[in-house]
Amino acid sequence: MDTQTKEFSTKRYGYGLLERALGAALDAGEAVQRGALRGRIKRLARLGLPAPLPEEQEGRRAYSLEEAHQILVAILMEDAGLNPTVVARAVKRAWSRNLADVKNATNTEARTKYPIILFMMLQTVIGPWRTGNPHEAVPIFYLKPRSDRKAFGRYVEFYRRHFQKQGLEAADAKRMAELAAEWRADQVVDGFDHAHKDEGWFVARDYTAKAIKLEDVLKEGK
Repeated sequence: MDTQTKEFSTKRYGYGLLERALGAALDAGEAVQRGALRGRIKRLARLGLPAPLPEEQEGRRAYSLEEAHQILVAILMEDAGLNPTVVARAVKRAWSRNLADVKNATNTEARTKYPIILFMMLQTVIGPWRTGNPHEAVPIFYLKPRSDRKAFGRYVEFYRRHFQKQGLEAADAKRMAELAAEWRADQVVDGFDHAHKDEGWFVARDYTAKAIKLEDVLKEGK
């Protein structure tokens, strides 16, 4: 196990600190933390998120940074209108694959250029109606850096030619192309492509902004 993974999975934060950190990430005041937020956390715990401790370790539990992120992702998914039962199962099932980028949510690149985004395709009513399976409410979801880099390169070249045709000098055309491509590339991430395949509503949320607040409180320990 590498150092980053070990740090990520080490249980070191008490419940009170976890609750305050989640409250900060979700912009919840103390009254909300003690009421609605606490209720959400307890409901997820009853649904097995995070995973319960083995019997021999029961007692006053501590939480890892990974578990704090699991709860934060789950509550953000609930905020999109998803049932906690569906959310808990989905997060547990996809954590190590679709949500692996959570480890990079607050690194330098995420903070300065490519924030990690939580993408979801939602069919909260139609999916379960069609299949009889309530878990079809969220058929696709994952965490991913904001910008599709291959698309970014393609669009830089496209816009560079466009701006040069308008008579801009080469350096100005390149800079304008980069700005335009930065915006355009955001729209062509894989999740957006799925929106054209009738997989449901496309929802995106800046996860890095929430994760920074979460980790700042946890690491300060207060």
